[in-house]
Amino acid sequence: MMRQGIKINQQKGAVLAVSLIILLVMTIIGLQGMSSTTLEERMSRNYRDSQLSFQAAETALRDGEAFIETTLFDLTDYSSSCTNGLCFNGTSPAYCPKVDPLPWEGTTIWGDTAKYKVYSGTITGVFAKPKYIIEFRCYTPTDPDVTPSSSEGADSQWSEMYRVTALGFGATSTSRTMLQSTYKKPL
Repeated sequence: MMRQGIKINQQKGAVLAVSLIILLVMTIIGLQGMSSTTLEERMSRNYRDSQLSFQAAETALRDGEAFIETTLFDLTDYSSSCTNGLCFNGTSPAYCPKVDPLPWEGTTIWGDTAKYKVYSGTITGVFAKPKYIIEFRCYTPTDPDVTPSSSEGADSQWSEMYRVTALGFGATSTSRTMLQSTYKKPL
């Protein structure tokens, strides 16, 4: 028996083969879309961590500057070992450091809780509270265009110069940001 010129027993399942090929192509497209979405999600999470660590470090930096502004300077509080997060690498204000020491490099400072200050407020979502150190750099003229007539640190023609270094964390220990500011406080 013949129907429309094709014998019934000659059909070999071509529709099944074409359907399987189309299904395979659609599966590959779907997997590629999932891979792209996963990558974009990871990029978003890393960007959020980066921003969180930056904001934490910025907060600690402002906390350090507020400490300088509200605390009366006493050179005996500052040491080359950065006790309590207060650093000075000189023998007296007259002998301020000429070489720029870098106490914040490495883990020596940041690994010892007695050598840094911790942000006093609360930040949610961070791995650890941000930390900071304050370095007394020296005295500097209050107005850089006027040469002071008095000796270093003697009156209002001079200002105290500080460098604040802050270390902030994001949601993980691997997302870190370190910021610095130079702060001048008139006598």
